[in-house]
Amino acid sequence: AFGQEMQTGIHKVIGSEIPKGWRNQIRNGFVLNYRLNFEKQLLELGNIFNLQASSSIQVGTLFTQASIGTNAMFGIVNSPLSSNQNKKKIQLYLYAQPLVSAIAFDATLQGGVFNKNSPYTIGSKNIERFTSQLNYGLVLKTRKLYFEYSRSAISREFESRSSAKWGGLRFGFVI
Repeated sequence: AFGQEMQTGIHKVIGSEIPKGWRNQIRNGFVLNYRLNFEKQLLELGNIFNLQASSSIQVGTLFTQASIGTNAMFGIVNSPLSSNQNKKKIQLYLYAQPLVSAIAFDATLQGGVFNKNSPYTIGSKNIERFTSQLNYGLVLKTRKLYFEYSRSAISREFESRSSAKWGGLRFGFVI
């Protein structure tokens, strides 16, 4: 997936310290996962504010976990769960998505179900079974273009680690 090359390149461009732990990464393995999501709109104030409840469950060789949370959007927004006929051609909104998760298995920390050759894994007894996460950002959408700036923060995922933060940029277009 060129994860090492991408992460190293981004860190070079932004002048950040180059990550050195790639030799300790979980080895590749067979992944089969099933995810079921449910969302329900709780509140809609025209094309200005939107609040949804969300839940998901994942079962498989990569993740087995359940999550519950909300998603709030504020700005010029077309609700994805509304039949509101007053759709805006340009959307510009802020969003916040707090989540709480219960984790049964996480191959990105514990190693693969079938792959036992990874140099460093976290034992099952050291995994935090409940985490909280906050995703937030800014989205600009037109009929043809999509731009998103996002940030995320998560509580610690295992005993010897502190919380973590990351961010990203996403671009898309319709042909």
